[in-house]
Amino acid sequence: MGRGLPAVPRRAGWMALAWVLSLMGDASPVRGQAPPGADDRPDVVIRGRVVDGAGTPIPAALVGLALSNQAVMADSVGRFALPVGRPGRYRLAVEQLGYRATEVWVEPDDVDRPLIIALARDPILLEGLEVTVDRLERRRRHYSGIVRVVDQRELAATSANTAYDVLRRTIPSLRPCPNELWNECVVRRGSVQPLTLCIDERPAWGGRDELEAYTAAELYLVEVYDMGRAARVYTRWYVDNMMRKPRALVPISFGC
Repeated sequence: MGRGLPAVPRRAGWMALAWVLSLMGDASPVRGQAPPGADDRPDVVIRGRVVDGAGTPIPAALVGLALSNQAVMADSVGRFALPVGRPGRYRLAVEQLGYRATEVWVEPDDVDRPLIIALARDPILLEGLEVTVDRLERRRRHYSGIVRVVDQRELAATSANTAYDVLRRTIPSLRPCPNELWNECVVRRGSVQPLTLCIDERPAWGGRDELEAYTAAELYLVEVYDMGRAARVYTRWYVDNMMRKPRALVPISFGC
């Protein structure tokens, strides 16, 4: 599985949409011939909902234009709104962890009608996802302090654009360190202290710049310890790899 969203140039390979997007970069979306005067019209927005085979909404699914770097995340009830520019024929790629990826064509006459896109569950991947989430939760339960979790439903409902925005909303005292403006600090117990930050179980040395490189839609989970002592950020790419190739989780420590 792969990326699939703008502003994330460093990784290829987590979700088919993201994989294609990371390879193709800024390739133009597939579309038909736009009618005369289309450039003068308001942007077309493809709207719809992502559901499973039983019609249950799937939150936080990725919906994007195939062969493009343009994608959005469905909200907590599976709804999405994808701006596409001009009227035309578009191919959408839709994915979520634990489900089989699918592609659908949207014809010019269909863009004004809400779409219902159904994803089939993948029992093997879904079981792997449940095991992975359970392992992360068990590890959090063994931590004696306070842990704030931002999960998929909350990420799907947020208006935050980047991982940095997500952390700013979760840790109100987050700010650039006084002597290291590229790193982030928090105010704890009346003093300014560096934030220990891990992304995908590795130290994030890039500070704010590294957080800004990930869109909120790329994230699967965020854990904040003791109101800002440390934060652990997990991307969809990393969780997908944990699903497919289980790995040992190191005990919670403040240094990844």
